[in-house]
Amino acid sequence: MQAINGLPPGDWKTIGVTAQWSVKDVIAHLASYEHLAEEVLGQALNASTPTPFLQAMGQDYEGFNTKQTAERQDWPWAKVIEEYQQTHDRVMGLITQVPPEKLREVGTIPWEGKEYSIDDYLVYAHYGHKREHAAQIKRWRQAAGK
Repeated sequence: MQAINGLPPGDWKTIGVTAQWSVKDVIAHLASYEHLAEEVLGQALNASTPTPFLQAMGQDYEGFNTKQTAERQDWPWAKVIEEYQQTHDRVMGLITQVPPEKLREVGTIPWEGKEYSIDDYLVYAHYGHKREHAAQIKRWRQAAGK
């Protein structure tokens, strides 16, 4: 993610990217969303794929983000980046395995609504979400002179 390139490790834990989160927290949050995408794509390939992240989000949507970032709070920043990158790499591999017609099939994301497809989820909820947080990091860095 270009938004974090060159950021000194000492700045990773500084709160301010959002009202409650540091850069490390945002990347931890995005790592959890990579796991969500991994499960969505895994389900498209095999309906029996376990979905612990999707289940956790479904059980407590509001608390999901707080819980996921808290679980990674004591991790070194390098481990958070590694989790994000490794999970992202798996997501990219899975995307190539899901047939295009399955990606476009409406009704495959039932929690979003009957009219939504996996590609809707990937573009709007996944990619759009990353862009939103990357912009927050960039704004924070500019404001802080980082």
